[in-house]
Amino acid sequence: CSTAIKKDPLTNPPDMAPLATRDVLPLIALGIAAVVFTPIVLTVGFVSLWVAATLIIIYLAWHICWRFKLRETYYVRTLPADVVAEGETNPAAVTSKRVCVIGGGLAGLVATKELLEEGHKVVLYEKLPTYGGTFLYGENKGGVYDSCMLTIGNYMMTFSDFFTPGEKYRFWHHTEYFDYLTRYVQHNRLTARAQMEFNTEVRLVERAGQGWRVTTRSSKGEKVELFDSVAICNGAHQQPDVPKIPGMDKTSIHICHSETYKRASNDPRFQNKRVVCVGIGETGADISAEVAEVAATAYLSIKRTPHVVPRNIWNLGYPGDAFSSRAMFYCNHKYINFLHESDQDLKVKTGKSPFFIKLFKGFMGLGDPLHAKVGELASTSGGKVTDQFLTKNDAFIPHLLDGTLLQRPPIERFEGKNTVVFKDGSRAEVDTVIFSTGYLDIFPFLKDVKIDSVRDLYKHSFHPDIGPSLAWIGFVRPGTGGVPAAAEMVARYFALLCSNKRKLPDDIHERIAKERGMEEGLLKLSAGRVKTLVMYADFMETMAQHIGCAPNMLRVLFTEPFLWYRMMYGTLTSIQYRLVGPHAQPQFARDCIKHIPVPTPLPFQIAQSVCAVLGWIGGTLFGYRPTSW
Repeated sequence: CSTAIKKDPLTNPPDMAPLATRDVLPLIALGIAAVVFTPIVLTVGFVSLWVAATLIIIYLAWHICWRFKLRETYYVRTLPADVVAEGETNPAAVTSKRVCVIGGGLAGLVATKELLEEGHKVVLYEKLPTYGGTFLYGENKGGVYDSCMLTIGNYMMTFSDFFTPGEKYRFWHHTEYFDYLTRYVQHNRLTARAQMEFNTEVRLVERAGQGWRVTTRSSKGEKVELFDSVAICNGAHQQPDVPKIPGMDKTSIHICHSETYKRASNDPRFQNKRVVCVGIGETGADISAEVAEVAATAYLSIKRTPHVVPRNIWNLGYPGDAFSSRAMFYCNHKYINFLHESDQDLKVKTGKSPFFIKLFKGFMGLGDPLHAKVGELASTSGGKVTDQFLTKNDAFIPHLLDGTLLQRPPIERFEGKNTVVFKDGSRAEVDTVIFSTGYLDIFPFLKDVKIDSVRDLYKHSFHPDIGPSLAWIGFVRPGTGGVPAAAEMVARYFALLCSNKRKLPDDIHERIAKERGMEEGLLKLSAGRVKTLVMYADFMETMAQHIGCAPNMLRVLFTEPFLWYRMMYGTLTSIQYRLVGPHAQPQFARDCIKHIPVPTPLPFQIAQSVCAVLGWIGGTLFGYRPTSW
């Protein structure tokens, strides 16, 4: 049956998940019906007329698209002879392998689980005393700090097959997420099914014929073992990235990195001291806020103002990622930027007016000084909302408003014993400078494998010159959405590759170049600094096509319309990718999706539908579809 289509849709899915006709047809119908028939419904009350008109529009749109061959043929579910759809296995194609997993954080755990599901033998090495990685708290280790609250909602931080329906959509404390990982390990019996070696450091990974030779060191000494495949899951938080600034080596100012931070209160580096906080990522937002509460003077030094997503966006009680829906991602980025800027401008205008502050009282973020400040920072960030990494933490904003945190440009140099000179020429006498400037991606144990950036890898995961036997898992950071969801998709694909049920694309070098261009083009303000940054929906959809678990939205519309509505306008979680495909759990996925809220207000749902329609028409008929589609 492989001759039925020109391309194998699993091996060579379309670049960056183009918007498919089958997916956008319902949006076309809703958009047209909303524009044409909603006034009639509101005036006359003929709801049945609206429903009938919508169905007629869907039929006509599909008929026209079929007639003029505008449909996307690569979405055909015909698979090659050695691949079986809907999660079934072909015993003749399955090969059990011995796989090494390096790292016991969330990426290492999900990689282990997915490999075990495919019948592979897994040996996991972790240099810490137990699993958890960054989320394993330790007073003298890097990672989470005392007050750390996740900046991604719990629905986005769970794995697709281990989710508790009905739990409130909220931000977890780091201890809650570690508890979740513990339950995940216990539920899947990972410690019993896999060989996990803790307090063991991987010293060397090198090629050995068609496999890999791995050298480790523990209290028992050095050991060398052979593996068929290796998954590198040690994470992106390995070596602090501290910029080199003139005079730094001669100053008496205490210089530190956020890796060493646990709390500001009673820390002699910050308590009643003059402190400069450098960087305003999500960790930097927390640190600068906490330092401002205890320091004698606190400065925030940043290159440009951040684009902040408030924790309580629109003051509706949901995390910002709760509004990341398929309908939103189907919009052309220009329309997303337009809607976002309009919303921000309105919040800035109402948040500065005493009249509107009293009138709206924070409703939908209107008349709220905090949201107004967020809008101000966004307007001076140097780019649009889709151009950059979003700081999903507004903890520092109240301190900017009350003056306990003073904004300054980057540090130009250190002078004398305790003076910093900023790039605008201003000076400050300080005691401590703390850098929240991220980490470097390093792989010191890899021998004869050249990699300057994870953008050199296909999907940030597979080296084009090595193939499927070596995978980097956990090096994808979505602009919105969680790292666990992206790591799980890579782990599922890697497990299928190890089983010989899938293969990497034939044009892998070309695809890497295209993806790099897209990521560095669309995310131009942050791509150079955050090498792991991707567009969430683009990444998830293309990985789903590789795996064979992409849901057919048109089929869902006609068979389960309520489920379709939740999938289209509710949060785009990884649970949607357990409806079909390998290791699918359709009933479990349905139950979970039906409990996921749809927080996007109806006017925005209509606006997203109309924008998606306009973008699809322009992209399909006139060819200006952006690269990310």
